[in-house]
Amino acid sequence: MEKDSRNRHFDCGYKNEKGWENELIKSILRNFWYAIFKNELEVRIGKTEINSNNLEQHLTQYFVAEKYRDDVKPTGNPLQYYLTVNRGKQFSQRLSILGDCSFYFFETDEYLNHVAMMRKSHGNFFKNI
Repeated sequence: MEKDSRNRHFDCGYKNEKGWENELIKSILRNFWYAIFKNELEVRIGKTEINSNNLEQHLTQYFVAEKYRDDVKPTGNPLQYYLTVNRGKQFSQRLSILGDCSFYFFETDEYLNHVAMMRKSHGNFFKNI
């Protein structure tokens, strides 16, 4: 469920194959973790609810055993991006073209070699560096 002043609610269908709920949950976590983190989006899939209060638990459950770098689009383990934003060092600056921008840095044991860039709507797009 998307939360805003109008409390919009969206229902969508998904191909009914074995494991579809887990695949959809992983896709939601991979693509919308930042909007959930910012408390702008809550999602319910079957009996599973994902919100800012349980986001880290779900990211850990689905991605702790995954490689930091992977070939699934968007590229990279969303748990590592989340940990960077949640526990890393933040650098903020106002840029003339982009406005207010933040960069988060978090040292890890393994190279990720990808950067997650968030639009103002908090959707993800990724860049290989």
